[in-house]
Amino acid sequence: MRTLRWITASFSGTTVDNKTNDCVEVAPSPGGTYVRDSKARDDGVLSFSNAAWAAFLAMITDPAERATWPVSIYTPGRHRDKAAVRPLLDFAHAEWRGAAPAGGTRVEYAFLPHVGAVYVAMRNSASPDNVLLFDSGEWAAFTLGVLNAEFNPALTPA
Repeated sequence: MRTLRWITASFSGTTVDNKTNDCVEVAPSPGGTYVRDSKARDDGVLSFSNAAWAAFLAMITDPAERATWPVSIYTPGRHRDKAAVRPLLDFAHAEWRGAAPAGGTRVEYAFLPHVGAVYVAMRNSASPDNVLLFDSGEWAAFTLGVLNAEFNPALTPA
């Protein structure tokens, strides 16, 4: 198996609530797109087909979709250590969103509010128990990178 090239958004470390370069890490490859948390690599890796990843990117770059996001996702929150807050979040009642190519699995994400902060969970619909968790600063840096086409597999060298 070839070595994956992990990338983070160029906005990591530059957003109001993300000053430590921690972010969603993405490894596009011809065989699929992989996602992990740069500061919680032991939490695992999500894998998606490139078609599912492309559908997800199209969804979160849609202004109508982003207009439904909580405003607090773009403002600094009082984030706790994600490992400590994870058991306190209600994943079972989360409103999972996603877009899928015809007949395929999808990249899903959900906003999870907790004590003045908003966390974002991400999973593969085929493996709903494997969930990565990001704080609003990480998500803001990631989505700015998405809007800047930094995670488009077609634009990323293999």
